[in-house]
Amino acid sequence: MSIRTTLVLLVVLVALGVYVFWSGTDTDQPDPDGVIDTGTDTVSVLDLDPAMIRAITVTETDGETVQLEQEEDEWIIATPALGPADSQRVEWVVDDLANLKATRIITPTDADLSPYGLDVPQHTITLAGEEGVLARLQLGDVNPGGNAVYVQRDDDPTIYLVSDFTFDSARRWLTTPPLPPTPTAEPSPTPTVETTPTPTVETTLTPTARPRRTPTPSATPSPAAE
Repeated sequence: MSIRTTLVLLVVLVALGVYVFWSGTDTDQPDPDGVIDTGTDTVSVLDLDPAMIRAITVTETDGETVQLEQEEDEWIIATPALGPADSQRVEWVVDDLANLKATRIITPTDADLSPYGLDVPQHTITLAGEEGVLARLQLGDVNPGGNAVYVQRDDDPTIYLVSDFTFDSARRWLTTPPLPPTPTAEPSPTPTVETTPTPTVETTLTPTARPRRTPTPSATPSPAAE
């Protein structure tokens, strides 16, 4: 096989691979009758003032529910009654939901919502204020790409594709409510043991008696012979 033939086959193979890749990426729409907005800009799903949200309820298909309410600027877990919540974690979720964005929108032309899992939503998230419900979101199936979930507001037939990661924390509350962190006990200081210095004993040297020297008698010279 010549080099030219090899290069031609290689170009054809690359082109085929690019075609298969791009033709398989537009898998967000299970219903061919729907219309997708494929613009690059995000689309606003909700545009609420987070300060208006005083309660948030997450309900699963089987009816299991967790509800959090705000009392005196602190969040509590009202259902099930577990007491105080981690207010900071709750505020993060509230902020994300109040300004919820979608990457794509679908305008279904069929009343059948089962292709999106919205005929029987997996989860329902309700945001309420002092005057009542502000918004209710229905969460359906995850899209074929596995990175977004089909979402619909109860007051809007439009179907939104929202990052699945956005709802992770709220859905996790059903099994692990956002309890406040357990305070870390501070270790007790170890008492310092003061040691009493041992007194230095001064020893008195006993003088050693020197032996008395006995004088040696001087030899008396013998008288000289006369």
